[in-house]
Amino acid sequence: MDGTDGAGARLGKMRRGMDTRGILRPAEVGRAFTLERPPVSGGLRRVVDSHWAVAWRLPPGATRRSEVLTHPAVHVVIEPHGTFVYGVRRRLDVRVLSDAGFAVGTRFRPGAFGALVDGPVSALTDRVVAVSEVFGAAGVELERGAAGATTTAERVALLEALVVGRLREPTAEAELVRA
Repeated sequence: MDGTDGAGARLGKMRRGMDTRGILRPAEVGRAFTLERPPVSGGLRRVVDSHWAVAWRLPPGATRRSEVLTHPAVHVVIEPHGTFVYGVRRRLDVRVLSDAGFAVGTRFRPGAFGALVDGPVSALTDRVVAVSEVFGAAGVELERGAAGATTTAERVALLEALVVGRLREPTAEAELVRA
């Protein structure tokens, strides 16, 4: 017995009410970086599982290793150096954080991303692709807006606008996955 009230048994799923699933060192939330979970607009909940935002500001010369076991889902992520589509990853996502930065992302429900794109979603597996390569002009518009956005709320609104603009009726395969 570890002498706790059982919170340790939850394996890092929650930290002070925050969903930290996938973060391999959840104790780092609030120390090395901040984590937000902005709400998903009601009409998008059938395709968007969640939004998330991380930010960090480290002392000059300091670095911090970040490890995330990603959910088996597609993410669209706004970062300081661009906006990207992250396909389903089959390995640990490891980054070395330095200076100051952020990432704001949208995680799609399993099978739902196919309602936004023309090609097979499996072509994105283990790949990171510029959003403009996946969405064309709509991706370019998102990149332009993201370059001028300064808050998490603005970035989430841009991500949601992309989804709304591309959303089609779900395929039979997507409906089967959701069942």
